[in-house]
Amino acid sequence: TLDNLNHHYTNISKFIENNYFLSILCFFFIYFFSVILCLPFAWFLTISGSMIFGWFLGSILSIFSAGIGACVVFLISTFILPEYLKKKIKSKEGMYYKLKKETQKNAFFYLLFARLIPVFPFFFINIAPVFMGIKFYTFAITTFLGIVPGALVYSLIGDGARQILLNGGLVEKKNLYSHEAFIGLIGLAILVVLPVIIRKIKLLKNKNKF
Repeated sequence: TLDNLNHHYTNISKFIENNYFLSILCFFFIYFFSVILCLPFAWFLTISGSMIFGWFLGSILSIFSAGIGACVVFLISTFILPEYLKKKIKSKEGMYYKLKKETQKNAFFYLLFARLIPVFPFFFINIAPVFMGIKFYTFAITTFLGIVPGALVYSLIGDGARQILLNGGLVEKKNLYSHEAFIGLIGLAILVVLPVIIRKIKLLKNKNKF
């Protein structure tokens, strides 16, 4: 919690100094298993990582632990998917098939959009593509690409909080939020999906001509 970081920051820093590589491994596996177990505080771990390791190492650890964890969740979901749902994915009937077909057609853009926009729960984006029949390599590429901007933003916020702690202050919750960063990520997400929107508009215009 934020209170624990405030009150034990000095002890945590000393532990990291004396057990550097062990600390990195511990943080990696804490983050990794939080993703595997679908625990809803990945954003706080990203901020915490930069507060205790600095923004550069903290962001790298967050990107790789979150990315690898997400890929493992995707693979596990694929293998344990109930037979009924597997048949449904292969089905070529109804609204579900149309949605799946559209998602598969523009999978790269849609998945990257979902990763970038800080609205969808992380665990939802890890599991939902399985039901859409998205290929693993598409999921993995968009996951790592999509995680980077958000991880850098949260890491820089965490690094700002780290400076407060180093100067002897206490970090408050308001220090961990940035409306500008939130708006920036939404804007980037919209830019990513813009080619799909433009293509849809062109198709509609061509249909109306006929």
